Order: sequence, then C-alpha cells, then structure tokens
Amino acid sequence: MGQVVGVKGLISAGGLIETGDEQPGPEGDLFRITVPFPVPHGTIAFRVAGLSMYPKYEPDDVVLCAEAGESPDRLLDRYAAVTTAEGHRFLKKILRGSQRGTYHLESHNAPLMPDCRLAWASGIISTVHAQAWSRFCARSKSGG
Repeated sequence: MGQVVGVKGLISAGGLIETGDEQPGPEGDLFRITVPFPVPHGTIAFRVAGLSMYPKYEPDDVVLCAEAGESPDRLLDRYAAVTTAEGHRFLKKILRGSQRGTYHLESHNAPLMPDCRLAWASGIISTVHAQAWSRFCARSKSGG
C-alpha cells in the first residue's frame, strides 16, 4: 500500500506544454497515483514530459513538490518545478538571473532559458520513477 497523491498535470523537461488543455477533475487533479512511501501534507505531483533533464529525470517519471511553493531565491542551484510569469510549467535547475527577480533555468540537454520571471516555484521533494507509480483506482461502495 502506498500514499495517494494528486497529479496536477504535465511538467516540461523539453518544449512547451499547453497547460490550458489540462482537464482537472473536481479535486483539481488530472488523476491520482499511489507512491510507495509517505509524503508530507500538501504534496502534489507532476508527470515529466520531454528529455531535456535526462538522465536525472525521464519521461513519465513523477516529481513530487509542495503545492504552497517557496521563494525561488531559496532554490538557487537546486532542481525545481516552476511556473513562469507566462504560465509555462518546467522542471529545471534554478540559477540566479542577470537582473533582480529573474532566474536562469538550466537543463541537462537543452539551451539555458535566461532571465525568466517566475510565478511559482517548488523544490523537488522526491522523484518516483515511471515503473514505480500507478494510477489510484478507488473501489466503489458496491464492490466494483
């Protein structure tokens, strides 16, 4: 048995993802997964799409982070889930930008994204590799 975590959407480790196409359910999740270990309250998940962070993160891995987020300044030189001011979601390493309030977003296999403004950021709590998570399927009261 594992702990259930809501997957809020895809996170880009590559090109742009159209987050406007995501259709969350009534609880705000695209779907829910079980992870094989306990996680802190307020943990959310994103499914990795793309190869720019390979080999550290692979497609369909799930990254866990804090829904509340934190200051990007506290995340300098760390891997994080971020949302840019334009609404794009990425999995990148955060570096100090050339101007106050901007950040360079670094990939393993893609060019640096310079001087991005961030609307939200959260450090990675843990990664669940693609083969280690499964969709949570609640049983109905009728036994089905």
